[in-house]
Amino acid sequence: MKSLFQQHKKGVSEVISYSLLIVIAVIVSVLVYSFLKLYIPKDKPECLDDVSLMIQDYSCYVNKTDSDPTNITLSLLNNGRFKVDAAYIRIGKSDRTTKTWINPENKGLFSFAPPLMPGSYERRNYTLSSLSNNPVKSSGNYILEVQPSVKDKKTGKFAACTNIVQQTITCT
Repeated sequence: MKSLFQQHKKGVSEVISYSLLIVIAVIVSVLVYSFLKLYIPKDKPECLDDVSLMIQDYSCYVNKTDSDPTNITLSLLNNGRFKVDAAYIRIGKSDRTTKTWINPENKGLFSFAPPLMPGSYERRNYTLSSLSNNPVKSSGNYILEVQPSVKDKKTGKFAACTNIVQQTITCT
């Protein structure tokens, strides 16, 4: 006759094997977490609340033929308390919720070199002829959006600010 321990020997080995599987799974998950934590950036670039741009002056000229470019000249004033490293600039009809980037090859980002310091302004001329989906094809009113952006010193990445300036402009 078999003893009680010998009858339940198989059950004990199954419990030990399941316990080992759980311990191995926990150890592997801790190792994977530690490994992936190294690749996640610790500091997310952020934009301070007092970073602001203003459209000081503009001109928009639509040429009469389709082959001629549309020219927009902007004067952007830094009316905030901190420097602005770049700006996202978009334009579109007032009835459109999605606007087109003026600089699509760089995802709408225009860098200021050197950065635009508080109280200073920069005047830029933009040509929209290279856009395949040029939003300014005729004279009329358009919405111009300017979104300031700052560059993180550690990562070198741009952080878009939440304060977007929208202004209705008239193209002639």
